[in-house]
Amino acid sequence: MRRYFKENSWQIITLILGVLLIVSLFTNGFSSFNLGNNKEEIGNDVVDFINNELLQGQAVATLNSVTEENGLYKVNVNVAGQQIDTYVTKDGNLFFPQGVPLEDTTQTNDNQPTQGTGEVIRQDVDIESSPAEGSKDAKVTIVEYLDFQCPFCKRFFDQTLIQIRSKYVDTGKVKIVYKHFPLSFHPEAEPAALASECANEQGKFLEYHDLIFENQAQLSSSIYSTLAQQLKLDMNKFNDCFASKKYLNKVQDDYIEGQSKGISGTPGFLINGRLVSGAQPFSVFEQIIEEELGNRPITNTGNTIQPTGSAGGCGIPSGNTAVEPSQPSFVDGVSEDDDPFIGSENAPVVIVSFEDYQCPFCKRAFDQTFPSLKKDYINTGKVKYVYRDFPLSFHPYAQKAAEAAECAGDQEKYWEYHDLIFTNQAQLSDTIYSTWAQQLGLNVNTFDSCLSSGKYAQEVQKDFADGQKYGVSGTPTFFINGNKLVGAQPYSAFKSLIDQELNN
Repeated sequence: MRRYFKENSWQIITLILGVLLIVSLFTNGFSSFNLGNNKEEIGNDVVDFINNELLQGQAVATLNSVTEENGLYKVNVNVAGQQIDTYVTKDGNLFFPQGVPLEDTTQTNDNQPTQGTGEVIRQDVDIESSPAEGSKDAKVTIVEYLDFQCPFCKRFFDQTLIQIRSKYVDTGKVKIVYKHFPLSFHPEAEPAALASECANEQGKFLEYHDLIFENQAQLSSSIYSTLAQQLKLDMNKFNDCFASKKYLNKVQDDYIEGQSKGISGTPGFLINGRLVSGAQPFSVFEQIIEEELGNRPITNTGNTIQPTGSAGGCGIPSGNTAVEPSQPSFVDGVSEDDDPFIGSENAPVVIVSFEDYQCPFCKRAFDQTFPSLKKDYINTGKVKYVYRDFPLSFHPYAQKAAEAAECAGDQEKYWEYHDLIFTNQAQLSDTIYSTWAQQLGLNVNTFDSCLSSGKYAQEVQKDFADGQKYGVSGTPTFFINGNKLVGAQPYSAFKSLIDQELNN
Protein backbone atom coordinates (compact mmCIF):
# COMPACT_ATOMS: atom_id res chain seq x y z
CA MET A 1 0.00 0.00 0.00
CA ARG A 2 1.38 0.90 0.43
CA ARG A 3 3.38 5.08 -4.90
CA TYR A 4 1.83 6.09 -5.66
CA PHE A 5 4.31 3.90 -4.02
CA LYS A 6 5.22 1.15 -6.33
CA GLU A 7 4.25 -0.76 -3.23
CA ASN A 8 1.29 -0.26 -0.98
CA SER A 9 1.88 2.68 1.42
CA TRP A 10 2.04 5.35 -1.29
CA GLN A 11 -1.62 4.87 -2.06
CA ILE A 12 -2.82 6.13 1.27
CA ILE A 13 -0.42 9.07 1.35
CA THR A 14 -1.13 10.33 -2.13
CA LEU A 15 -4.88 10.02 -1.67
CA ILE A 16 -4.58 12.13 1.46
CA LEU A 17 -2.43 14.71 -0.28
CA GLY A 18 -4.90 14.92 -3.12
CA VAL A 19 -7.80 15.48 -0.76
CA LEU A 20 -5.83 18.01 1.26
CA LEU A 21 -4.81 19.98 -1.78
CA ILE A 22 -8.30 20.04 -3.26
CA VAL A 23 -9.83 21.15 0.02
CA SER A 24 -7.24 23.86 0.51
CA LEU A 25 -7.75 25.19 -2.99
CA PHE A 26 -11.47 25.57 -2.51
CA THR A 27 -11.37 26.83 1.06
CA ASN A 28 -8.19 28.92 1.00
CA GLY A 29 -6.79 26.61 3.62
CA PHE A 30 -8.16 24.91 6.70
CA SER A 31 -9.53 27.24 9.34
CA SER A 32 -11.03 26.87 12.82
CA PHE A 33 -7.93 25.18 14.07
CA ASN A 34 -7.41 26.16 17.72
CA LEU A 35 -3.68 25.86 17.17
CA GLY A 36 -0.99 26.68 19.69
CA ASN A 37 0.71 30.03 20.14
CA ASN A 38 4.27 29.10 19.18
CA LYS A 39 5.66 27.19 16.24
CA GLU A 40 6.35 24.00 18.20
CA GLU A 41 2.78 23.85 19.51
CA ILE A 42 1.42 24.67 16.06
CA GLY A 43 3.47 21.86 14.52
CA ASN A 44 2.23 19.33 17.04
CA ASP A 45 -1.37 20.47 16.58
CA VAL A 46 -1.10 20.16 12.80
CA VAL A 47 0.16 16.58 13.15
CA ASP A 48 -2.67 15.79 15.58
CA PHE A 49 -5.19 17.12 13.07
CA ILE A 50 -3.73 15.08 10.21
CA ASN A 51 -3.72 11.90 12.31
CA ASN A 52 -7.14 12.32 13.92
CA GLU A 53 -9.17 13.93 11.15
CA LEU A 54 -7.55 12.75 7.93
CA LEU A 55 -5.57 9.55 8.40
CA GLN A 56 -7.91 8.13 11.04
CA GLY A 57 -5.74 5.11 11.74
CA GLN A 58 -4.83 4.26 8.13
CA ALA A 59 -1.38 5.80 8.47
CA VAL A 60 0.59 7.83 11.00
CA ALA A 61 2.05 11.31 10.57
CA THR A 62 4.97 12.39 12.74
CA LEU A 63 6.52 15.84 13.12
CA ASN A 64 10.01 16.39 11.71
CA SER A 65 10.50 20.13 11.97
CA VAL A 66 8.89 23.57 12.05
CA THR A 67 10.72 26.44 10.34
CA GLU A 68 9.86 29.93 9.12
CA GLU A 69 9.60 30.46 5.39
CA ASN A 70 8.15 33.37 3.42
CA GLY A 71 6.19 34.69 6.36
CA LEU A 72 4.69 31.29 7.21
CA TYR A 73 5.58 28.30 9.35
CA LYS A 74 6.66 25.35 7.22
CA VAL A 75 5.69 22.15 9.02
CA ASN A 76 7.56 19.12 7.67
CA VAL A 77 5.86 15.83 8.52
CA ASN A 78 6.69 12.20 7.84
CA VAL A 79 3.99 9.87 6.55
CA ALA A 80 5.07 6.31 5.71
CA GLY A 81 8.67 7.40 5.23
CA GLN A 82 7.73 10.28 2.92
CA GLN A 83 8.66 13.88 3.79
CA ILE A 84 5.77 16.29 3.25
CA ASP A 85 5.92 20.08 3.60
CA THR A 86 2.79 21.84 4.84
CA TYR A 87 2.31 25.50 5.74
CA VAL A 88 0.56 27.39 8.52
CA THR A 89 0.05 31.11 9.03
CA LYS A 90 1.93 32.40 12.04
CA ASP A 91 -1.27 33.18 13.92
CA GLY A 92 -2.24 29.51 13.58
CA ASN A 93 -5.53 30.30 11.83
CA LEU A 94 -4.95 28.85 8.37
CA PHE A 95 -3.33 25.59 7.34
CA PHE A 96 -2.17 24.97 3.75
CA PRO A 97 -1.21 21.35 3.03
CA GLN A 98 0.97 22.06 0.04
CA GLY A 99 2.81 25.00 -1.48
CA VAL A 100 2.97 25.34 -5.24
CA PRO A 101 6.04 27.34 -6.42
CA LEU A 102 4.73 29.30 -9.39
CA GLU A 103 8.16 29.84 -10.91
CA ASP A 104 8.58 26.05 -11.21
CA THR A 105 5.35 25.45 -13.09
CA THR A 106 6.10 22.95 -15.84
CA GLN A 107 3.10 23.46 -18.12
CA THR A 108 1.72 26.43 -20.00
CA ASN A 109 -1.62 27.99 -19.24
CA ASP A 110 -3.43 25.87 -21.79
CA ASN A 111 -2.04 22.68 -20.22
CA GLN A 112 0.20 21.95 -23.18
CA PRO A 113 3.39 19.98 -22.47
CA THR A 114 6.55 22.06 -22.18
CA GLN A 115 9.52 21.80 -24.45
CA GLY A 116 11.67 18.78 -23.68
CA THR A 117 15.13 17.81 -24.83
CA GLY A 118 16.72 14.60 -25.97
CA GLU A 119 15.11 11.44 -27.31
CA VAL A 120 11.52 10.58 -26.51
CA ILE A 121 11.24 8.15 -23.60
CA ARG A 122 8.93 5.26 -24.46
CA GLN A 123 7.77 2.10 -22.69
CA ASP A 124 7.08 -1.14 -24.54
CA VAL A 125 3.85 -2.90 -23.49
CA ASP A 126 2.33 -6.21 -24.52
CA ILE A 127 -1.15 -5.42 -25.82
CA GLU A 128 -2.07 -8.67 -27.53
CA SER A 129 -4.26 -10.09 -24.75
CA SER A 130 -6.01 -6.85 -23.75
CA PRO A 131 -9.35 -5.53 -25.00
CA ALA A 132 -9.10 -2.67 -27.45
CA GLU A 133 -11.06 -0.40 -29.76
CA GLY A 134 -10.04 1.19 -33.02
CA SER A 135 -8.15 0.09 -36.11
CA LYS A 136 -5.44 -2.50 -35.55
CA ASP A 137 -3.36 -0.55 -38.07
CA ALA A 138 -3.73 2.79 -36.28
CA LYS A 139 -0.52 4.80 -36.14
CA VAL A 140 -1.08 5.76 -32.50
CA THR A 141 -1.85 3.36 -29.66
CA ILE A 142 -3.08 4.63 -26.31
CA VAL A 143 -2.82 2.13 -23.46
CA GLU A 144 -5.01 3.15 -20.53
CA TYR A 145 -4.47 1.71 -17.05
CA LEU A 146 -7.80 2.21 -15.31
CA ASP A 147 -9.60 1.72 -12.02
CA PHE A 148 -13.36 1.46 -12.51
CA GLN A 149 -14.05 3.03 -9.10
CA CYS A 150 -11.66 5.97 -9.51
CA PRO A 151 -13.57 9.27 -9.96
CA PHE A 152 -10.77 10.65 -12.13
CA CYS A 153 -11.12 7.69 -14.49
CA LYS A 154 -14.80 8.57 -14.75
CA ARG A 155 -13.88 12.19 -15.42
CA PHE A 156 -11.66 11.02 -18.29
CA PHE A 157 -14.50 8.81 -19.54
CA ASP A 158 -17.07 11.63 -19.33
CA GLN A 159 -15.01 14.55 -20.63
CA THR A 160 -12.13 13.32 -22.75
CA LEU A 161 -12.64 9.80 -24.08
CA ILE A 162 -15.67 10.82 -26.11
CA GLN A 163 -13.57 13.43 -27.92
CA ILE A 164 -10.69 11.03 -28.55
CA ARG A 165 -13.11 8.47 -29.94
CA SER A 166 -14.79 10.98 -32.23
CA LYS A 167 -11.68 12.67 -33.64
CA TYR A 168 -9.18 9.83 -33.68
CA VAL A 169 -10.56 6.35 -32.97
CA ASP A 170 -13.51 6.53 -35.34
CA THR A 171 -11.25 7.89 -38.09
CA GLY A 172 -8.75 5.03 -37.79
CA LYS A 173 -5.89 7.11 -36.41
CA VAL A 174 -5.87 5.85 -32.82
CA LYS A 175 -6.32 2.49 -31.12
CA ILE A 176 -7.12 2.41 -27.39
CA VAL A 177 -6.04 -0.60 -25.33
CA TYR A 178 -7.51 -1.12 -21.86
CA LYS A 179 -5.58 -2.54 -18.92
CA HIS A 180 -6.49 -2.77 -15.24
CA PHE A 181 -4.94 -0.97 -12.29
CA PRO A 182 -7.36 -1.54 -9.36
CA LEU A 183 -6.25 0.44 -6.32
CA SER A 184 -6.51 -1.29 -2.96
CA PHE A 185 -8.54 1.52 -1.38
CA HIS A 186 -11.27 1.06 -4.01
CA PRO A 187 -13.02 -2.18 -2.92
CA GLU A 188 -15.13 -2.47 -6.10
CA ALA A 189 -12.30 -1.79 -8.53
CA GLU A 190 -11.09 -5.37 -8.77
CA PRO A 191 -14.57 -6.99 -8.98
CA ALA A 192 -15.50 -4.49 -11.70
CA ALA A 193 -12.33 -5.35 -13.61
CA LEU A 194 -13.08 -9.07 -13.34
CA ALA A 195 -16.65 -8.50 -14.54
CA SER A 196 -15.46 -6.50 -17.54
CA GLU A 197 -13.14 -9.32 -18.56
CA CYS A 198 -16.02 -11.79 -18.30
CA ALA A 199 -18.02 -9.51 -20.59
CA ASN A 200 -15.04 -9.43 -22.92
CA GLU A 201 -15.33 -13.22 -23.27
CA GLN A 202 -18.63 -12.55 -25.01
CA GLY A 203 -17.30 -9.69 -27.14
CA LYS A 204 -18.83 -6.92 -25.03
CA PHE A 205 -15.93 -5.33 -23.16
CA LEU A 206 -16.39 -1.81 -24.49
CA GLU A 207 -20.13 -1.82 -23.86
CA TYR A 208 -19.59 -3.16 -20.34
CA HIS A 209 -16.75 -0.70 -19.73
CA ASP A 210 -19.04 2.19 -20.64
CA LEU A 211 -21.90 0.86 -18.51
CA ILE A 212 -19.66 0.59 -15.45
CA PHE A 213 -18.57 4.21 -15.69
CA GLU A 214 -22.11 5.39 -16.39
CA ASN A 215 -23.19 3.61 -13.21
CA GLN A 216 -20.05 4.15 -11.12
CA ALA A 217 -22.00 5.56 -8.16
CA GLN A 218 -23.95 2.29 -7.91
CA LEU A 219 -20.98 -0.08 -7.96
CA SER A 220 -21.62 -3.01 -5.62
CA SER A 221 -21.51 -6.79 -5.59
CA SER A 222 -25.06 -6.96 -6.95
CA ILE A 223 -24.71 -4.73 -10.00
CA TYR A 224 -22.38 -6.74 -12.21
CA SER A 225 -24.97 -9.33 -13.23
CA THR A 226 -27.50 -6.55 -13.79
CA LEU A 227 -25.19 -4.82 -16.25
CA ALA A 228 -24.55 -8.13 -17.98
CA GLN A 229 -28.29 -8.66 -18.37
CA GLN A 230 -28.66 -5.21 -19.91
CA LEU A 231 -26.17 -6.29 -22.58
CA LYS A 232 -28.03 -9.59 -23.09
CA LEU A 233 -25.00 -11.69 -22.25
CA ASP A 234 -25.19 -15.43 -21.60
CA MET A 235 -25.84 -15.11 -17.87
CA ASN A 236 -24.81 -18.61 -16.88
CA LYS A 237 -21.49 -18.18 -18.61
CA PHE A 238 -20.99 -14.68 -17.18
CA ASN A 239 -21.91 -15.64 -13.62
CA ASP A 240 -19.67 -18.72 -13.66
CA CYS A 241 -16.78 -16.61 -14.97
CA PHE A 242 -17.31 -13.87 -12.39
CA ALA A 243 -17.85 -16.19 -9.40
CA SER A 244 -14.68 -18.15 -10.17
CA LYS A 245 -12.58 -14.98 -10.52
CA LYS A 246 -11.37 -16.46 -13.77
CA TYR A 247 -9.38 -13.40 -14.78
CA LEU A 248 -7.86 -12.49 -11.42
CA ASN A 249 -4.33 -13.33 -12.56
CA LYS A 250 -4.76 -11.22 -15.68
CA VAL A 251 -5.98 -8.22 -13.68
CA GLN A 252 -3.11 -8.55 -11.22
CA ASP A 253 -0.61 -8.98 -14.04
CA ASP A 254 -1.87 -5.74 -15.61
CA TYR A 255 -1.34 -3.99 -12.30
CA ILE A 256 2.20 -5.29 -11.85
CA GLU A 257 3.06 -4.48 -15.46
CA GLY A 258 1.71 -0.96 -15.02
CA GLN A 259 3.94 -0.41 -12.01
CA SER A 260 6.96 -1.57 -13.97
CA LYS A 261 6.15 0.93 -16.72
CA GLY A 262 5.89 3.90 -14.35
CA ILE A 263 2.13 3.97 -13.81
CA SER A 264 1.61 5.49 -10.38
CA GLY A 265 -2.13 6.05 -10.28
CA THR A 266 -5.26 6.12 -12.36
CA PRO A 267 -5.97 6.96 -15.02
CA GLY A 268 -2.48 6.37 -16.40
CA PHE A 269 -1.68 6.29 -20.10
CA LEU A 270 1.06 5.23 -22.46
CA ILE A 271 0.64 7.02 -25.80
CA ASN A 272 2.91 5.18 -28.18
CA GLY A 273 4.82 4.38 -25.01
CA ARG A 274 4.94 7.98 -23.72
CA LEU A 275 3.75 8.21 -20.12
CA VAL A 276 0.87 10.54 -19.27
CA SER A 277 -0.69 10.63 -15.80
CA GLY A 278 -4.10 11.77 -14.65
CA ALA A 279 -7.39 12.90 -16.15
CA GLN A 280 -5.73 15.36 -18.49
CA PRO A 281 -7.89 17.57 -20.72
CA PHE A 282 -8.43 16.62 -24.33
CA SER A 283 -5.92 19.29 -25.44
CA VAL A 284 -3.05 17.36 -23.84
CA PHE A 285 -4.01 14.12 -25.61
CA GLU A 286 -4.58 16.00 -28.87
CA GLN A 287 -1.11 17.55 -28.68
CA ILE A 288 0.66 14.23 -28.17
CA ILE A 289 -1.48 12.36 -30.71
CA GLU A 290 -0.77 15.00 -33.36
CA GLU A 291 2.92 14.77 -32.53
CA GLU A 292 2.83 11.00 -32.99
CA LEU A 293 0.93 11.39 -36.26
CA GLY A 294 3.72 13.67 -37.46
CA ASN A 295 1.53 16.76 -37.66
CA ARG A 296 3.29 18.72 -34.90
CA PRO A 297 6.85 18.87 -33.59
CA ILE A 298 7.43 16.91 -30.40
CA THR A 299 7.40 19.35 -27.48
CA ASN A 300 8.00 16.92 -24.62
CA THR A 301 10.57 14.16 -24.62
CA GLY A 302 12.15 13.02 -21.39
CA ASN A 303 9.55 14.52 -19.07
CA THR A 304 6.48 12.60 -17.99
CA ILE A 305 3.22 14.50 -18.35
CA GLN A 306 1.89 14.80 -14.78
CA PRO A 307 -1.51 16.01 -13.58
CA THR A 308 -1.78 19.66 -12.57
CA GLY A 309 -4.76 21.65 -11.39
CA SER A 310 -7.97 19.83 -12.24
CA ALA A 311 -6.13 17.05 -14.08
CA GLY A 312 -5.98 14.86 -11.01
CA GLY A 313 -5.81 11.15 -10.52
CA CYS A 314 -6.39 8.40 -7.97
CA GLY A 315 -3.24 7.52 -6.07
CA ILE A 316 -0.97 9.84 -8.07
CA PRO A 317 1.80 11.49 -6.05
CA SER A 318 2.88 15.09 -6.39
CA GLY A 319 6.32 14.19 -7.76
CA ASN A 320 7.24 13.11 -11.25
CA THR A 321 8.01 9.49 -10.51
CA ALA A 322 6.61 6.69 -8.44
CA VAL A 323 8.05 6.42 -4.95
CA GLU A 324 9.97 3.30 -4.11
CA PRO A 325 9.35 1.40 -0.86
CA SER A 326 11.21 3.13 1.95
CA GLN A 327 14.78 2.24 2.72
CA PRO A 328 15.66 0.62 6.03
CA SER A 329 15.65 2.77 9.16
CA PHE A 330 16.08 1.71 12.76
CA VAL A 331 13.26 1.57 15.32
CA ASP A 332 14.22 0.69 18.87
CA GLY A 333 12.15 -1.57 21.09
CA VAL A 334 9.85 -3.28 18.58
CA SER A 335 7.88 -5.77 20.67
CA GLU A 336 7.07 -9.36 19.71
CA ASP A 337 4.12 -9.21 22.14
CA ASP A 338 3.90 -12.99 22.51
CA ASP A 339 2.58 -13.18 18.97
CA PRO A 340 2.92 -16.33 16.83
CA PHE A 341 6.43 -17.01 15.54
CA ILE A 342 8.24 -19.57 13.47
CA GLY A 343 11.88 -20.51 13.86
CA SER A 344 14.24 -20.80 16.81
CA GLU A 345 13.14 -18.84 19.87
CA ASN A 346 16.75 -17.83 20.49
CA ALA A 347 17.68 -16.98 16.92
CA PRO A 348 20.17 -14.09 16.62
CA VAL A 349 17.94 -12.24 14.17
CA VAL A 350 14.28 -11.48 14.84
CA ILE A 351 11.95 -10.32 12.08
CA VAL A 352 8.73 -8.77 13.35
CA SER A 353 6.30 -8.40 10.45
CA PHE A 354 3.14 -6.29 10.40
CA GLU A 355 0.84 -7.62 7.71
CA ASP A 356 -2.72 -7.57 6.40
CA TYR A 357 -4.20 -10.86 5.18
CA GLN A 358 -6.11 -9.13 2.37
CA CYS A 359 -3.20 -7.01 1.14
CA PRO A 360 -1.98 -8.15 -2.32
CA PHE A 361 1.55 -6.99 -1.49
CA CYS A 362 1.58 -9.15 1.64
CA LYS A 363 0.60 -12.07 -0.56
CA ARG A 364 3.38 -11.18 -2.95
CA ALA A 365 5.85 -11.27 -0.06
CA PHE A 366 4.37 -14.59 1.07
CA ASP A 367 4.62 -16.08 -2.44
CA GLN A 368 7.96 -14.69 -3.56
CA THR A 369 10.08 -13.92 -0.51
CA PHE A 370 8.90 -15.92 2.50
CA PRO A 371 9.79 -19.37 1.03
CA SER A 372 13.44 -18.35 0.59
CA LEU A 373 13.55 -16.73 4.02
CA LYS A 374 12.15 -19.91 5.55
CA LYS A 375 14.58 -22.19 3.73
CA ASP A 376 17.76 -20.18 4.20
CA TYR A 377 17.30 -18.54 7.58
CA ILE A 378 14.24 -19.68 9.57
CA ASN A 379 14.72 -23.42 9.18
CA THR A 380 18.45 -23.07 9.86
CA GLY A 381 17.89 -21.41 13.25
CA LYS A 382 19.24 -18.01 12.22
CA VAL A 383 15.94 -16.10 12.12
CA LYS A 384 12.89 -15.99 14.33
CA TYR A 385 9.91 -14.71 12.31
CA VAL A 386 7.08 -13.07 14.28
CA TYR A 387 3.74 -12.30 12.66
CA ARG A 388 1.73 -9.33 13.91
CA ASP A 389 -1.53 -8.04 12.46
CA PHE A 390 -2.11 -4.68 10.79
CA PRO A 391 -5.59 -4.92 9.21
CA LEU A 392 -6.24 -1.88 7.03
CA SER A 393 -9.70 -0.36 7.18
CA PHE A 394 -10.24 -0.51 3.41
CA HIS A 395 -9.74 -4.31 3.42
CA PRO A 396 -13.08 -5.57 4.75
CA TYR A 397 -11.90 -9.14 5.49
CA ALA A 398 -8.50 -8.36 6.99
CA GLN A 399 -9.61 -8.00 10.63
CA LYS A 400 -11.70 -11.19 10.69
CA ALA A 401 -9.06 -13.18 8.86
CA ALA A 402 -6.55 -12.16 11.53
CA GLU A 403 -8.95 -13.25 14.28
CA ALA A 404 -9.57 -16.56 12.48
CA ALA A 405 -5.85 -17.31 12.38
CA GLU A 406 -5.62 -16.63 16.12
CA CYS A 407 -8.54 -19.00 16.72
CA ALA A 408 -6.73 -21.66 14.70
CA GLY A 409 -3.73 -20.99 16.92
CA ASP A 410 -5.81 -22.08 19.92
CA GLN A 411 -5.71 -25.53 18.33
CA GLU A 412 -2.00 -25.35 17.45
CA LYS A 413 -2.64 -24.64 13.77
CA TYR A 414 -1.81 -20.95 13.51
CA TRP A 415 0.83 -21.18 10.79
CA GLU A 416 -1.09 -23.73 8.76
CA TYR A 417 -4.09 -21.40 8.81
CA HIS A 418 -1.88 -18.38 8.06
CA ASP A 419 -0.57 -20.17 4.96
CA LEU A 420 -4.07 -21.20 3.87
CA ILE A 421 -5.31 -17.62 4.00
CA PHE A 422 -2.53 -16.28 1.80
CA THR A 423 -2.66 -19.23 -0.56
CA ASN A 424 -6.39 -18.66 -1.05
CA GLN A 425 -6.49 -14.89 -0.59
CA ALA A 426 -8.75 -14.41 -3.61
CA GLN A 427 -11.47 -16.49 -1.89
CA LEU A 428 -11.59 -14.39 1.30
CA SER A 429 -15.19 -13.89 2.42
CA ASP A 430 -17.31 -13.89 5.54
CA THR A 431 -18.19 -17.58 5.04
CA ILE A 432 -14.82 -19.13 4.23
CA TYR A 433 -13.20 -19.32 7.66
CA SER A 434 -15.00 -22.43 8.90
CA THR A 435 -14.26 -24.20 5.62
CA TRP A 436 -10.54 -23.68 6.10
CA ALA A 437 -10.77 -24.79 9.74
CA GLN A 438 -12.41 -28.00 8.54
CA GLN A 439 -9.66 -28.53 5.95
CA LEU A 440 -7.09 -28.41 8.76
CA GLY A 441 -9.01 -30.92 10.87
CA LEU A 442 -9.82 -28.42 13.62
CA ASN A 443 -12.71 -28.78 16.02
CA VAL A 444 -15.01 -26.57 13.96
CA ASN A 445 -17.49 -25.90 16.77
CA THR A 446 -14.70 -24.63 19.00
CA PHE A 447 -13.26 -22.61 16.14
CA ASP A 448 -16.61 -21.05 15.22
CA SER A 449 -17.33 -20.18 18.83
CA CYS A 450 -13.96 -18.48 19.15
CA LEU A 451 -14.40 -16.48 15.94
CA SER A 452 -18.00 -15.41 16.54
CA SER A 453 -17.22 -14.27 20.09
CA GLY A 454 -14.57 -11.84 18.90
CA LYS A 455 -12.14 -13.38 21.36
CA TYR A 456 -9.10 -12.00 19.56
CA ALA A 457 -10.52 -8.72 18.23
CA GLN A 458 -8.73 -6.64 20.84
CA GLU A 459 -5.50 -8.58 20.39
CA VAL A 460 -5.53 -7.82 16.66
CA GLN A 461 -6.25 -4.15 17.32
CA LYS A 462 -3.42 -4.02 19.85
CA ASP A 463 -1.06 -5.22 17.13
CA PHE A 464 -2.38 -2.45 14.90
CA ALA A 465 -1.91 0.19 17.60
CA ASP A 466 1.61 -1.03 18.34
CA GLY A 467 2.41 -0.93 14.65
CA GLN A 468 1.31 2.69 14.45
CA LYS A 469 3.51 3.47 17.45
CA TYR A 470 6.48 2.05 15.54
CA GLY A 471 5.66 4.10 12.45
CA VAL A 472 3.90 1.40 10.44
CA SER A 473 1.58 2.99 7.91
CA GLY A 474 1.20 0.29 5.29
CA THR A 475 1.64 -3.42 4.75
CA PRO A 476 3.80 -5.36 4.70
CA THR A 477 6.26 -3.67 7.06
CA PHE A 478 9.14 -5.63 8.58
CA PHE A 479 11.51 -4.92 11.45
CA ILE A 480 14.73 -6.92 11.16
CA ASN A 481 16.37 -6.57 14.56
CA GLY A 482 14.68 -3.18 14.58
CA ASN A 483 15.72 -2.22 11.03
CA LYS A 484 12.51 -1.12 9.30
CA LEU A 485 11.87 -2.41 5.80
CA VAL A 486 8.65 -1.38 4.04
CA GLY A 487 6.89 -3.10 1.17
CA ALA A 488 7.07 -6.40 -0.71
CA GLN A 489 10.82 -6.05 -1.07
CA PRO A 490 12.83 -8.64 -3.02
CA TYR A 491 14.60 -11.42 -1.17
CA SER A 492 17.93 -9.69 -1.73
CA ALA A 493 16.86 -6.78 0.48
CA PHE A 494 16.10 -9.15 3.36
CA LYS A 495 19.26 -11.17 2.79
CA SER A 496 21.42 -8.06 2.90
CA LEU A 497 19.99 -6.89 6.23
CA ILE A 498 19.93 -10.35 7.81
CA ASP A 499 23.54 -11.09 6.84
CA GLN A 500 24.55 -7.70 8.17
CA GLU A 501 22.94 -8.51 11.52
CA LEU A 502 24.46 -11.99 11.61
CA ASN A 503 27.94 -10.57 10.90
CA ASN A 504 27.49 -8.06 13.69
